[in-house]
Amino acid sequence: MKKYNILSSLLLAAVFAFLFPMTVSANSSWQWISETRPYDILPVVVIITLLIEILTISFIPRVKALPKVVFFVVLANILSFAAPYVFLYFTSSLYTFEQALERMPYYTVGIVYLIVTLIVEIPTVFLGLKKSANNSKKLLLTAIGANVVTTVLTAVVERIFCRGSW
Repeated sequence: MKKYNILSSLLLAAVFAFLFPMTVSANSSWQWISETRPYDILPVVVIITLLIEILTISFIPRVKALPKVVFFVVLANILSFAAPYVFLYFTSSLYTFEQALERMPYYTVGIVYLIVTLIVEIPTVFLGLKKSANNSKKLLLTAIGANVVTTVLTAVVERIFCRGSW
């Protein structure tokens, strides 16, 4: 069983490294090539993300209290969507907040965004719903899986509709 977990972890890491490459180009500025920016598609992405996470957490670990599921999933998503903005606000001295959103690819979803999402959302959802779930381990795994799926989906959608380059 351990061998299977190690192999699947390595495969997942390779897939993420391929889908979310991190490259740096010195002495250049980020420019959006497409007219569509990630924040333009944000409302649709948020709705789809919330639906997927609420439905999976309600049905897979069978969390019975739907209003509670909605509350904690929405809260977790607000916190994880706000985290990059808060980080940007407190660390960027070169640009104003609005300029940074336009000139920097901070909102583009990648592996760092997935890590931030998991760090922020999983404890919020798990701690808020573990008493309402039939199986807390299944809740934890479902929350992780739903967040990985929605983050990958968001990254794919952004790369289809939003193009930029250094």
